[in-house]
Amino acid sequence: MSIITPREYQIHGTNQLVRYISKGYKRLVFQMPTGSGKTVTFAYFLQRYFAAYPDQQAKVIVHRDRLKVQSEKTFRNFDIKNVGVFMVETFVNRLKTGMFKNTQLIIIDECHWGSMRKIFEYFPDAIIIGFTATPIAATKKHPLKADYEQIVVCTDIRELIALHEIDPTQGLVPAKHYCPPSQINKKDIKRSGGDYNMRSMSNELCRTKLVDGVLKAYVDIGEHQKTIVFNSLVDHSLKVNDCFVAAGYNSRHLDGTMSKIEQDEIFQWFSETPDAILQTVDMATTGFDEPSIINVIPNRLTLSLPLWLQMAGRGARPYPGKAHFNLIDPVGNVEQHGRWDHKHDWYSLFHYPAKAGKGVAPMKVCPNPKCGCMIYMSSTKCEYCGHLFPRDTVYTDMVVELQLVPDNLIIPRNSPITLEKTIMSIAETVKSKPIDLFEKRNVMEYAVRKLHQQSGLNISSNMAVHLASRHI
Repeated sequence: MSIITPREYQIHGTNQLVRYISKGYKRLVFQMPTGSGKTVTFAYFLQRYFAAYPDQQAKVIVHRDRLKVQSEKTFRNFDIKNVGVFMVETFVNRLKTGMFKNTQLIIIDECHWGSMRKIFEYFPDAIIIGFTATPIAATKKHPLKADYEQIVVCTDIRELIALHEIDPTQGLVPAKHYCPPSQINKKDIKRSGGDYNMRSMSNELCRTKLVDGVLKAYVDIGEHQKTIVFNSLVDHSLKVNDCFVAAGYNSRHLDGTMSKIEQDEIFQWFSETPDAILQTVDMATTGFDEPSIINVIPNRLTLSLPLWLQMAGRGARPYPGKAHFNLIDPVGNVEQHGRWDHKHDWYSLFHYPAKAGKGVAPMKVCPNPKCGCMIYMSSTKCEYCGHLFPRDTVYTDMVVELQLVPDNLIIPRNSPITLEKTIMSIAETVKSKPIDLFEKRNVMEYAVRKLHQQSGLNISSNMAVHLASRHI
């Protein structure tokens, strides 16, 4: 009997996983957002798996020591004893000596990491399940689709935010996005390995104006609240940390060159100190759970969507009295990847990685001086402070007469005139913005009728309502 009870969405996702396995799939990706409980989910799956196959062997592979400790603790809470947890390099080295040949089930945490691909050649017949928040491979040359057959999309960030609104102990808390003005010259930063070159980026971000800008953003938006800052290289992180300390703030630096004892002490300090500011380099992006974080500052550029979501998601876990977290983006990552809660089509990104859409919705800053959050360009009202954006034009109401048509009316799908073009034409006539017209139901109904009239049909208002509803 497990001490931890899985959430409803974790149970639902596991049911999907079981159905795919029952159909014969052996290579599956399981996607769920950062902070939604991947470790609990695959522990729950293992519990069900061993209930059905008590004599089989399973292994869990991770790439960070903290993930190993976290997984082992969760398995104890689920009373799972017959599973081994290994760091990926340790596991591969033992495989080379002939160990673990009879393993029937492999679970890979953070399966988008390229280092995990070494495992597959040793287990041609085993079931391999890769868990990740971002089913995008680290390199375009080796997409996950090359190693896995199918994907299970468990839930998404917006669904978890909605769940949190119903039950504050569950789901994810929403983010307030801030993108302070910056003087970063991205064109001068070199690229290598599919991302920004770390040394080139660090040289740019170490400029005094940019370092001072990070401190100012913290003071203006989330002063004296628990904060994690993701910096580029050690020298950059130390410079930012010195800036915060000189200003009188409780800030410490952490990087992977420190001993485990020192790392654990800093993590403990960060957990217990309400106004703590943690300056980190390549640490705490995975396998790190601190629900009391209020400010997340990704103070480094990245072209990697997985890294952006991992950094941003560190502040999303529920905590008593926490209504939201502040996502402070001083380097403009939101311009590349969109908002943290953007709804991604993970199914398409997995199955068609080369064809998946790359664009993100344009953003704007709320002009309310007491707000300043990043919101979608199409918004007419700020979702955070309620600020209303003035309309440039006034709508012209259009009246559509009712008429009856046969139920078996066939609408041609090969019309050369599109709904979008019709809306554009109406916009010119009434001197309004097309994006505003798409939100007015009566205009959409009129446009649908106009479109089909030009195609040689005269449809009813009822049919227009039905067709227009598909586009609103």
